[in-house]
Amino acid sequence: MDDACLIFRTAWVYTLRTSAGSLRQSGFVNKVLDWARQQETLRVVSDQVANPTWARMLAEITAQVLARGEEYIHERAGLYHLAGGGFASRFEWARLILELDPNRHEQMVKELLPAPTSDFPTPARRPLFSALNCDKFAATFGLRLSAWEAALRMAMDVLK
Repeated sequence: MDDACLIFRTAWVYTLRTSAGSLRQSGFVNKVLDWARQQETLRVVSDQVANPTWARMLAEITAQVLARGEEYIHERAGLYHLAGGGFASRFEWARLILELDPNRHEQMVKELLPAPTSDFPTPARRPLFSALNCDKFAATFGLRLSAWEAALRMAMDVLK
């Protein structure tokens, strides 16, 4: 059998710092949690929209596909979008992160404000809307990642 591959294109993948304080310090979720403990006002980009995707769920669904075997994969080789269900702006995502923070009592933040991308210049130009449509993956494999809000709730439960 010739080599076959699956390519999963994803978006806004995040993981969380564990209760043991692992090295997973970077990433949007951890940054929002850190900022909330250091600042009274947070300004977060509100015009960038994509699919927040929990790394653990991405790994689990990938493992489910791979477990089906080489022939199965070979028959479905190709490029697929695979990201958290639904989409949100970074502002909406940050708002839910703060709401679900199991250590809310540690937050200093009193105000969360939306801001345009133009307020945060970076060398890289980012598309404002980059949400992925994962219907092809779902139709091919009969699997779908949970809605981003549900996944974030599960992820934040890990921090408790």
